Amino acid sequence: MRNVMRLFISINFNEETIEDLVNLQAELRECGIDGNYTKPENLHLTLAFIGEYGNPDEVMEAIENVEFKPVALEFEGLQHFRDMYFARIKNNPGLESIVRRLRRALSDKGIPFDRKKFRPHITLARKVSFGEGAIANLPEDIKVRDTLAERISLMRSERGKNGMIYTEVGMSLVDRLSENESITGLRVLSEDDLVKELTESIESSNKGFTKNARDVSANLRKKYVV
Repeated sequence: MRNVMRLFISINFNEETIEDLVNLQAELRECGIDGNYTKPENLHLTLAFIGEYGNPDEVMEAIENVEFKPVALEFEGLQHFRDMYFARIKNNPGLESIVRRLRRALSDKGIPFDRKKFRPHITLARKVSFGEGAIANLPEDIKVRDTLAERISLMRSERGKNGMIYTEVGMSLVDRLSENESITGLRVLSEDDLVKELTESIESSNKGFTKNARDVSANLRKKYVV
């Protein structure tokens, strides 16, 4: 008998975006908004919520049957709904297409999922309460840099001693762009580009400025589709 897992499909963020979202959470706290703030490692964009299901391999098959292209994510503001605070993401045809095809693939395999209308957002805090003047002091602009989604993750959710724990159980990379394609001003990473970037990283390390692999990857993603 398979172990039943609580599953959802999401886009997870790079360190740069998570840093911006954590800074936004700090602004909300400074404005007098209390609540259970989402831990940095749990910040994500849900594409499809499946819930209790015992066959993650079957879900991954559905995900891998869908072709993806890199999709730009643009943050456009804050939203308060019931006892939660969200960072809104501007919907766009590329994102809508991914969600529509993902949900169709799940449906074709008979995998249950929440069929509510897709409204792209990131939950920043739950069970919020407002101190005096909190609403009036809310930040007018949302300072989260646009980012590029290049992978789709299947996540498991379980309750731990200190809150929810989200674990990636599978992922699918988006299809690479051809050499003649570009998106949001980013160039496709060529072999020459990679050699140049790695050489510069090695030279920096030799001078005492050490970068780990994740930092090097983050820098590449700022310039190229990789």
